[in-house]
Amino acid sequence: MKYVKGAERPEKAPEVPESTDPGNGALADPDGLLAAALALAAEGVKVFPCHRVTEDGCTCGNYACKSPGKHPRNDHGSKDATTEPETIRMWWIKWGQHGRLNLGQTLTGRAVVDVDVAEGKPGEATWEALSAAQDVPKTLTYRTGRAGLQMVFQLPDGETGGKADGYSNTLGAAVDFKTGPGAYVMVPGSKTDDVYTVVHGAEPAPLPGWVAELARTAVPGTGGSVVAGRLEGSHLSDLLSLAADDPARGNNWLAAVAGHYAADTWKFAPPRGWSWYSDMARAANSASADPIGEADLLKTMRSIWDTEARQHEQAEAEAVENQAAALLDEMLTLDDLAAIPPARPVLKGYLYRGTVARMYGASGSMKSFLALDVAIHVANGWDWYGHRVEAGPVVYIVAEGAAGVWKRGAAWQQHHGKKIGPNLKFLPRPVQVTGPEWDALVAACERLRPVLVVLDTQARVTVGVDENSNTDMGEVVALVDRLKATTGACVWLVHHTGHNADRSRGASAVKGAMDTELSVKRDGKDLDETTVTLGVEKQKDAEELPDKVFQPRQVVLDGLADEDGDPVTSVVLVPLKHAPRDPDKTALLKAAILAHLRQSDPEPVSQARFRSGPYKPEKTHNTAVSAAFGELKDAGRIVQLGVKGYVLGDAEKAAGPVQTILK
Repeated sequence: MKYVKGAERPEKAPEVPESTDPGNGALADPDGLLAAALALAAEGVKVFPCHRVTEDGCTCGNYACKSPGKHPRNDHGSKDATTEPETIRMWWIKWGQHGRLNLGQTLTGRAVVDVDVAEGKPGEATWEALSAAQDVPKTLTYRTGRAGLQMVFQLPDGETGGKADGYSNTLGAAVDFKTGPGAYVMVPGSKTDDVYTVVHGAEPAPLPGWVAELARTAVPGTGGSVVAGRLEGSHLSDLLSLAADDPARGNNWLAAVAGHYAADTWKFAPPRGWSWYSDMARAANSASADPIGEADLLKTMRSIWDTEARQHEQAEAEAVENQAAALLDEMLTLDDLAAIPPARPVLKGYLYRGTVARMYGASGSMKSFLALDVAIHVANGWDWYGHRVEAGPVVYIVAEGAAGVWKRGAAWQQHHGKKIGPNLKFLPRPVQVTGPEWDALVAACERLRPVLVVLDTQARVTVGVDENSNTDMGEVVALVDRLKATTGACVWLVHHTGHNADRSRGASAVKGAMDTELSVKRDGKDLDETTVTLGVEKQKDAEELPDKVFQPRQVVLDGLADEDGDPVTSVVLVPLKHAPRDPDKTALLKAAILAHLRQSDPEPVSQARFRSGPYKPEKTHNTAVSAAFGELKDAGRIVQLGVKGYVLGDAEKAAGPVQTILK
């Protein structure tokens, strides 16, 4: 069964185990691959493992493999090449003796002229034309798996090969020039369509000067070589400007023109493809007084196209390799991570620099009043009700209700007796996250370097986006992330609840992308009976604080009246003490435990002693006592001293009895 490149997976024939043991303790090497590799290694030529072509196809398992038997089977390709015999024998034991190994040899300091004579490849004719009347020394020569020839030459002293020494990778149509540290050819004994063999076993001869000149004067991307002086120019415009009856309009001219068009094909996304390329090359050929015949034209176009495609694939592979290397460089150890400074708080316990946060609440829950209150404190560097802030510029996008913001700010100043400074900047209209103006907003914020950017509300800055679509909202999150990354600010979204008042509206995946998520809940209708509760629903890298409760207070703005003479009013939020979101049924029990430990300090108190003393509330089960001790210990408020019992934690001692009762 013959393997055909790109064919569908053939039906696998039953395998008959065969012994490869030669019987004398040596490793079986029917094609001489191992011996050839060890001989090259002894000469200082590095080798590395590649896949092999068997009756079932390339051993990589991809039955549409584009380079069967010629691509590395290790992670780093030629970068893992070695001259170490034991390593080469290890590869052989692992894959070679099972008929599943080819080996590549690197070409540092050497060059290979590769003449491709496969079906449709004019390599033999090209080489004959290039080498006519030239001296071609006898040198080490291989027969490839597709019956082509590879002539191995030694580069001049001091040259490693490749672009560093000015060499291109081609000499002409279907004649490649392989050289340099990143290039390789197969070791004899490797198998693709057939087994690579040695045709001439001489030492590599010095690279002829005329071959070096050809390699250095080749036109990049043409798939052929246009030696200086053969044509009037290498630019496409120069080539096409030749007169229709100019004798230079031959095969080399066509190869150069086709090379330009083939290279241009890949400059577009997606690539323009064979149809466009062949149409352009045919049009150029037909403009000649003596155009190239159809058969030769097709061969030349196909040869150039395949060469350009290989170069493009190689460039893509190198780009992936470079990206992989860059990612490896970015990987950190735990000690490296420890050296990264923690995120700086914009509002300690709630909002942090370089994060994306969201606060949601029902319509009328006064979430915008709360967002404005935070923005004012941060912009002016005033602690927010016991929480430290980082003073700095704040950008507030008022995407809805801009007319009422001035009144809210004026009421805040009047109530607190403080002047809001210029660090708080308002943009009184929405900027769409997915719109063309977003880049301008990012650039403007980059200049201002804010510590906090408020987007109030999410819905108003994402008009036209399906907020229930994880895909659409994923794009929004990515764009918001760009604002965060560019400025280093905390980007804070203000959002609405959905049908379920206990969660934010829209795609659930967005919550997973948030570093912080806060909730706002309003209880009561009449203003003097209303409370507004701020809860921490998610805090990615910080402690989730208990709820903070506010009461709204009406402020009558001094000296202002509307057109009917009525006073102008607004509202400010006044904080109350911390209140638990859900009643803690063990609060009294915990308070009793803490009171007992405080009275006994520094003597430890065991659970048994507490249960037998006067501090335990009546009708309290022992299991509840154990659970309460465990919760206090987990919270760090008490410390266990083995069998002796428990004592207050340092923070609890410092807090004093009042703090204990409040918590």
